[in-house]
Amino acid sequence: IKIDPSRFRQDIPSQRKLREAADILASLLNKPRDEIWRKINSGRPYEFLARWVPAQVKDKVIETCRKKDIKNVCYEPEYRREYPLGPAACHLLGWRNRYHTARCGLEYIYDFILTGLPGSAVLNMDQYGRPMPWQSERKAMPPRPAKSLVLTIDADLQQAVEDALTRLERKHRPTRCFAVVMDPRTGEVLAMAAHPTYDPNWFSGAVPSQWKKAKKPLDNPVVNYGFEPGSVMKIFTVAAALEMGLTNEDEVFHCSGRLPDVGGKP
Repeated sequence: IKIDPSRFRQDIPSQRKLREAADILASLLNKPRDEIWRKINSGRPYEFLARWVPAQVKDKVIETCRKKDIKNVCYEPEYRREYPLGPAACHLLGWRNRYHTARCGLEYIYDFILTGLPGSAVLNMDQYGRPMPWQSERKAMPPRPAKSLVLTIDADLQQAVEDALTRLERKHRPTRCFAVVMDPRTGEVLAMAAHPTYDPNWFSGAVPSQWKKAKKPLDNPVVNYGFEPGSVMKIFTVAAALEMGLTNEDEVFHCSGRLPDVGGKP
């Protein structure tokens, strides 16, 4: 929602009515009256009274201004990325700020695919701004449309993992926890979650209180940091040995605890 301060003041010459208009706009936009009054009296060519307001608020402002005969208040459409599942997979997906700039996650890594490029044309112009009859040496560049990025993430499974981590947090109160679900046949990642989370729809850059103990809370710990799996790897070692026919289910190994001597085999 924006105004041309000079034209706005010209159409409301009375100071009393001007202050009434400022009060109305401040109430509709939920802004301090002093802030609206300062922008009305600005010397700039235009002022944003509020940005990224919901459509219903915009409609209410336009309707009220028409009823109250408050002129030169207009709106400008702006766009933002929607994340329908909110915090789900937020560390994986990343987020975009209010200016549609990718900041992290897949949004940032694949921004060159997800964001199109405008086209351009180079013309020779005369001193009056008119195109010259001969062609430019540079060819026109057609626009490049954005493309979609399809993930292997299963939305239902992702939400189930998020819920499981939420229950774990409430019970054990860890500094951070995360989980990955993969298809062992294809290696596809079906779910990837980390907690604490954030909602990329309303990201403001402020770190919530529950993140204060976490190290780099916006990073994806699943891919950004190493994790020692410990004895979990024994399962894969035994499975590989069985698959290759090097042992069987009845063979017993003695481990002395030293790496060079595991069951008498190197």
